[in-house]
Amino acid sequence: MVTKSLTYYLKQASLSQAEEKEFCRCLLAADLYILGEIADVDVNNEETQLQIDENVDVQITHWEDPSGKDFIPVFTTLEQLAEAVEESETYLCLNGSDLLAMTEGETLFINPDSDEGKVLSAEDIKRMLK
Repeated sequence: MVTKSLTYYLKQASLSQAEEKEFCRCLLAADLYILGEIADVDVNNEETQLQIDENVDVQITHWEDPSGKDFIPVFTTLEQLAEAVEESETYLCLNGSDLLAMTEGETLFINPDSDEGKVLSAEDIKRMLK
């Protein structure tokens, strides 16, 4: 069986139950990018790897949709991130399962400035983490 990529599933208008399960698996395994920073850490625009646990204060950037609803923008590639922001911003790369666990209760918007963007509600995230 050929394994399809996260990008493939994001491009689909609707997913069957089997495809939804595979999308979830791909998302949890993927490296995802978010805008934000870690408090009290100066990275000086260099690539820095840190172990993130419950004692680390991660400050995640939130955006608002046109109706005023708050969400966390999430990007599947650095190219997607670069297209969505106007200037250089600090970003973090996190494993999908770690990101979803950290942001449980929030709304995530994957690739918000893309035709293949997908909103994950707090309920979606809770279901994926089961």
